[in-house]
Amino acid sequence: MGNQGASLIRLRLAVAMGVVLGLILFGGLAFSISEVRFEPITLDSSERLLLVPAGQSLSELSSYLESEGMIEAAWKFNAFARAIDAAGQIQAGEYRVRQGELLGALLDRLRSGDVATYKLALVEGKPMAAVIELLRSTDGIVFDEELPEMEALGTWLGLPWPHGEGGILPDTYVYRRGEDGRAILLRAAQALEQTLMAAWSERQSDLPLESPYELLILASLIEKESGTAEDSYRVGRVFVNRLDIGMRLQADPTVIYGMGNTFTGDLLRKHLRQDTPYNTYTRKGLPPTPISIVSRHSLKAAANPVKGTWKYFVARGDGTSEFSTTLREHNQAVRTYVLRR
Repeated sequence: MGNQGASLIRLRLAVAMGVVLGLILFGGLAFSISEVRFEPITLDSSERLLLVPAGQSLSELSSYLESEGMIEAAWKFNAFARAIDAAGQIQAGEYRVRQGELLGALLDRLRSGDVATYKLALVEGKPMAAVIELLRSTDGIVFDEELPEMEALGTWLGLPWPHGEGGILPDTYVYRRGEDGRAILLRAAQALEQTLMAAWSERQSDLPLESPYELLILASLIEKESGTAEDSYRVGRVFVNRLDIGMRLQADPTVIYGMGNTFTGDLLRKHLRQDTPYNTYTRKGLPPTPISIVSRHSLKAAANPVKGTWKYFVARGDGTSEFSTTLREHNQAVRTYVLRR
């Protein structure tokens, strides 16, 4: 065998050793990647919030996770993310990280944008001003632009009427940290319009109402005057009966709403005589706008009040009301449930 043959053998041996070494290294890398994927996160509590700012690099995120003791080594997480081509796919946001969660699962959520969400309960019977104040004071909700005045808020929310009072549906809404408060209001406004139109389409045919908006106004009065679900259908009938004969509605909550910030908590007889557009003691018909946000139940009660001849009701003091057809019956109920307290 000549020198040329020996050189060829040595070359083949070198190539073979290189292939073997490459396979060993590749196997080690594969093992390392697999190890990192199934490595559990360690926390000092059951859950923590992880904020990934916009523009944060993978290396910065890895270093932060290591500094917080959530992962063993930043370089491992960094190498793992790059090996599965996730380096440029991590989305900014706030994430819930749970004790014992696997790093592979966390990285999958970071790539899909499975950010933390929060719940906000908007309660029926509240005026829109209180709803907006709640949104403004809730951590994580921002407003990217100033809200218009209440007289134009409905238009701003995309509703077919300009005034914003009563313009959202009470419910529990899910939001993300940093979400614009208008987005939440828009979802709630769309939910109201859909629910209102459904109630309007299923209403009794003989109601003295000319539009879905009037149904919403009536529902807001029922919302404020009813103590129980059963009573709401009777309260609705009282107001409908009064509207039918042109009788003033005489609803205390409308007087209070019309007084605005001047109301101090005690409704006096003199207030009932102070005329405002919302004073249903001095003016016939419905007030010009709703006086609160209303529940689905109150919308149903406004659209389909129970049949009856009542024209009066008075609170019994236990959350329910006593209903009367004649003024004489009503005065007796007042003596029984109000004057004897």
